[in-house]
Amino acid sequence: MTESWRYAAVHLGYTEISVVATGGALERPKESVGSAFATVEGGRLVFGRTDVGGEVPPLLCIDDPSIAVGSSVWDRGDVLLGIVWSALQGAGVHDRLDVLEIAYPSIWGEDRSSTVRAVFADSANEVVLVETADAAVASSGERAPSAAVVVEVGALDTSVLVVDPSGAYGGDTGVIVSFGVGDDDAWSRAVGDYLRSSVSRCPDEVFVVAPSTGGLDPLAERSGLDSDAHRSTRWLTGLDIARALYRRAGADVDPVPAVRAATTRSAAWLDDVTASPTRRRQGRPSRRLALAAGAAVAAVSLCAAMYFASTTPETVDAAAVQPFSPIAEPGVTSSPAIEPPPPPASSDPAPPVETATFVAGRASLRLPETWSRSDDADRMVLIPPTPPERRIVVTVADLTPGSTQAQVAADLRVAVDARGPDSTIGSLEDATDFGGRIGIAYTETPADDSTVLWRVFVESDLQVSIGCQFEGYDSAVIDAECGQATQTLEIVPAS
Repeated sequence: MTESWRYAAVHLGYTEISVVATGGALERPKESVGSAFATVEGGRLVFGRTDVGGEVPPLLCIDDPSIAVGSSVWDRGDVLLGIVWSALQGAGVHDRLDVLEIAYPSIWGEDRSSTVRAVFADSANEVVLVETADAAVASSGERAPSAAVVVEVGALDTSVLVVDPSGAYGGDTGVIVSFGVGDDDAWSRAVGDYLRSSVSRCPDEVFVVAPSTGGLDPLAERSGLDSDAHRSTRWLTGLDIARALYRRAGADVDPVPAVRAATTRSAAWLDDVTASPTRRRQGRPSRRLALAAGAAVAAVSLCAAMYFASTTPETVDAAAVQPFSPIAEPGVTSSPAIEPPPPPASSDPAPPVETATFVAGRASLRLPETWSRSDDADRMVLIPPTPPERRIVVTVADLTPGSTQAQVAADLRVAVDARGPDSTIGSLEDATDFGGRIGIAYTETPADDSTVLWRVFVESDLQVSIGCQFEGYDSAVIDAECGQATQTLEIVPAS
């Protein structure tokens, strides 16, 4: 049995600390929202109290080595550790973590984020820092926009960031407006004024991160943000940010078993990267973001969104053959493989849908041209433009010359058996007829309420795995495209 590990995603808010944490491979995540204030009772710091009228939010004092609480002064590290660990304990975390991922206010910059890293260095084997703006955009998952406006409503002021890494809207920029959570809609009007007057090309997607307390109603119309009909505004709390970190990190995973040591990545719906507490994460280069407050201009660093990454070899042999999800969940039983039904006969056929060719190495397939692709080092992910949530994952692996489908199927079966009774893999069939094309079939049921129908084909010393993934257990939402991908698959012979 693999050893479990502990992960927690934390959002630092000025008035509340939000946590999503897992205590092991077979545990569902637990959530907690705690107070970001501290008070003093009997000469001791006390955390988790919401009735602390008059106290200054400690996170506003992040620059000061000492923080005033009540009538006395306390070490900054003790105060910050106390408010965060109070929220962590609310989510069932009481011991040192393997990975602690923290989303902090995007305007803080490198000095303040370094302070946070130092304060929590002993709380986890690895401390990962992410700007709230990055986590907000990532909350949309695979449909996250390439550029967006992120509004972070603070205790005393509000930051407005145009997150535009590609430069399509003029690049990263922003402002700090002097209205915070207690100023009713003043901050919203100020944000709207700034966007209209100072951002010539404004992204259509807007994310607003605001406390869950303080009277803010995410469903209410905001004069400064929602007045433009073409603009999409999504309202997020700190807990939504923590959930986004948790999902993106693939935090349900357990340490990668030896049988997967050289496999390609998982198909788990939001497990876009494979996590292991023993492997370090690589971040993309930081970018500079200029923010103006009145006539003053300050530069802050917009840090990279960091992913749990695992390395894979350049080639995969027949003994390490398929991207099993590293997620296991008790009580989840494997569903039988579901094959698409034959298309119904029609006397008036619909006009053909325009298609596009998607290429991964020596393999290519066709899907409707409205689909888009997202790549990483190990797989090609094909995504439709509209719900319901579904996608097609394609992995390509070079095999030992002369490998056969029977050998690959045998290796797959060994790998499945090695995962034990809690495996998310089931219904493995060595040879299945997919409309005249013979391949290996099995079903994967990650712990995210999705189902993946895998079709594995071996040809010309190449293994091509097509994973048709959809939410729930009804494959009808993806049957047509899954069949199309299978029938149009072409493999270029090895040279």
